[in-house]
Amino acid sequence: MAPPIKQHTLESLRNRCVEEGACLIWQGYYNTQGLPMVYAPHPAGSPGRAGKNVSVRWFTALLAGDAKAQAELEPGAKKGMWRVTCGVAGCVEPTHIRRMETRAHLASIAREAHQNNPVGSALRRERISSTQRAKVGKVDMPTMRAAVASSRPAAHIARELGVSKASVSRWRRRSAARVTTGLWGQLIAR
Repeated sequence: MAPPIKQHTLESLRNRCVEEGACLIWQGYYNTQGLPMVYAPHPAGSPGRAGKNVSVRWFTALLAGDAKAQAELEPGAKKGMWRVTCGVAGCVEPTHIRRMETRAHLASIAREAHQNNPVGSALRRERISSTQRAKVGKVDMPTMRAAVASSRPAAHIARELGVSKASVSRWRRRSAARVTTGLWGQLIAR
């Protein structure tokens, strides 16, 4: 037989939190969406189980006597999203919790994502410039022509210019194809 499920109170939930300023930060289990959860007795628990994982925010509001949380216990009741007003992800302080309809919750998430979107902003330009690799090895045309005309080995020139030996060899092959002798060779090179 399974052990009995712990009966939670506001005090027992508060004991599992750390106080940071005006917030109570939950130190227990978080689901995959990052919401604080607790295993508690629940009338909607499946047969053979008298409880289930429930939102700590909803459960706190229920234990504090919130009428909206009580209404969610009714069969067929529409569930809401219990969000914090302080913006701290793990906060479960009852005065910071409010219920939102699902549609309003999704609109709020979209609004926050739009405000934090770096597209077209100075922040985006800064991120791009800090992550782009250095433009090493860019060689201007006069330097390239001097490298092609030089009789030094390609490895020495490449090391000096900060490019690969294959690049110097490729420049030399291309220039050899362009610089041809005779009338027909010059016409073909065009």
